[in-house]
Amino acid sequence: MSIYKRNSGRYAVLVDLEPTAKGLRRRKSIGTFRTRKEAEAAERKALEARDRGDNLDPEKVTIAELSERFIRAVAPELAGQTVSRYEEHLRMHVEPSIGGVVASKLKPAHLAELYAKLRTEKIRYEKRTRKQDGTVATKERYGRPLGATTVLRIHRLMHRMLGWAERKEIVARNVARKEMEIAPKAAPSPVRALTADQVAAFLAAAEASEHYSFFVLAVTTGMRRGEIGALTWDAIDTERGIAGVRQAIGEDRKGHTFIKSTKSGRERVVPLNHLAIEALRGHRAAQREEKMRNRDRYADQGLVFADELGGMLDLDAISKAFATLARTAGIKAKGISLHSCRHFCATQALVAGNDVRTVAALLGHADPGVTLRVYGHVVAGAQERAVAGIEEAIAAAEARRTAGQN
Repeated sequence: MSIYKRNSGRYAVLVDLEPTAKGLRRRKSIGTFRTRKEAEAAERKALEARDRGDNLDPEKVTIAELSERFIRAVAPELAGQTVSRYEEHLRMHVEPSIGGVVASKLKPAHLAELYAKLRTEKIRYEKRTRKQDGTVATKERYGRPLGATTVLRIHRLMHRMLGWAERKEIVARNVARKEMEIAPKAAPSPVRALTADQVAAFLAAAEASEHYSFFVLAVTTGMRRGEIGALTWDAIDTERGIAGVRQAIGEDRKGHTFIKSTKSGRERVVPLNHLAIEALRGHRAAQREEKMRNRDRYADQGLVFADELGGMLDLDAISKAFATLARTAGIKAKGISLHSCRHFCATQALVAGNDVRTVAALLGHADPGVTLRVYGHVVAGAQERAVAGIEEAIAAAEARRTAGQN
């Protein structure tokens, strides 16, 4: 009986919990109530919470159990790649150290110790290989300690998971909150942008490449490689000179590609200059010829940049082609990659005097603060030039005033 009347006259409510690992029945009291009607309402609320997955016995939920329930709850709302990354971080980095800790007893010190360990100790993982006979062999491997940026990502995951647990009343507070001051500090990655001279040399070297138009869009629009790879012809208007960025190519941990939303989750319209328009027109003509050559096998998906059979491009192959052509063009600067084309576009736009919000919209940054953090050094130079311009304007006005008095 889940509701019974005590000698005091109040009604007590017991709710069945999930059975133990040995199949033993467990019940929990959720309080006493003045009337039976109040007790029945409390019982319905508790049963609904239990069926939603809310834990009515938080004192026994470990971090490992919490991780499993959190992933199960948020997976429908996230991209497959994000879910895989979350699962990997929790399985490889969090659970081996604090998986057995009861979530409601987790302290900031537990997280601080976890982050310190990840930064200083080698990471153990299992490498699985499939043999010719079909069996899978597992070997233990050790990797280098994690970098500060990766540990910061793990901290953000813990903050999100514990925030979810707090809302579900599994924990009393989120111990990964900012005020706990345990978040690891990650140094910003240096921006390695191409110079205008390097871009000119690179495009000259790439002119005969099958990926020439891809590279032109990269340097003239600042789109990410996944966004360029997912462009469709119905999103291109060469007459108006615009491209609609609606989606991107994503890749999971197993190397499988898929179409996903843009990084910010928003669509945007990117202007196309004359160089980009001419490159796209030439590319479309070449693609039509490709379709004719492979018309019996070509599966047209409407992609602007497709392989010889109409499927999605291998973006890693594009990046490797960029690196090869960059060397051919004599570009030997350390750290230069295909993403440097995006940095070139952003820095040129800022140096030209465009405001941060405009550049953020061009790049697809949901928050202009991201643009400032990444390209702050360029903005700082622009500010100095602006101040110098103010001085020049005042000096010119004073010169006109003096000339008028004479």
